Amino acid sequence: ELDRQYDERRRRSTTETRIRSALRPGSPAIVFQPIVNVRTSAVIGAEALARFPDASGPERWFADAASVGLGLELELAAITAALGQLHRIPDGVYLSVNASP
Repeated sequence: ELDRQYDERRRRSTTETRIRSALRPGSPAIVFQPIVNVRTSAVIGAEALARFPDASGPERWFADAASVGLGLELELAAITAALGQLHRIPDGVYLSVNASP
């Protein structure tokens, strides 16, 4: 039982450290996926997508963040990073971000 508790605390600490690394200024990295009007083929929007430094996908990062009580902080960091890149979005094109309810 003690070994299991120790392993769980160590896993949680490692996860929290990894998530906190993504809360630094400039993190996470943001890429934009065009949103296209299918009738006109015009780009009408851009969806901001968070990217992280390892091979695990964003869904893993956000799930891990939630598991250690940092879900809101990571979502806010991603939204802040996306808004910081708003100057890259052409006039007349909207920005879409995803957030948990």
